Amino acid sequence: MGEVNNLSAAEAVAMIRKISDEIGTYMFCTRSANGKLYSRSMSALKVDDQGRVWFLSDKNSDKNKALGQDATVNLFYGKGKDNYISVFGKSTISFDRQLIKDL
Repeated sequence: MGEVNNLSAAEAVAMIRKISDEIGTYMFCTRSANGKLYSRSMSALKVDDQGRVWFLSDKNSDKNKALGQDATVNLFYGKGKDNYISVFGKSTISFDRQLIKDL
């Protein structure tokens, strides 16, 4: 089994940026109101200095409905059995038109 690294904040941001720059696609996992987990691939558009990963989605998507019930998400990216990243966090949904245009 490969080495597991729990990264510091700065290391984690650097790794998330590297994956986003090289690959750009994560599995984005949410929990629905009925408790089931759902994952879908999503393209990362930006990683900011705090390590927040920015995505765009339809405001009426099932994903956004699930996030309205439970904002906890898990982002996964894997390349082979020993090279992967898993990021847990809380999501927010923004309808800021300027931000959407910038992304």
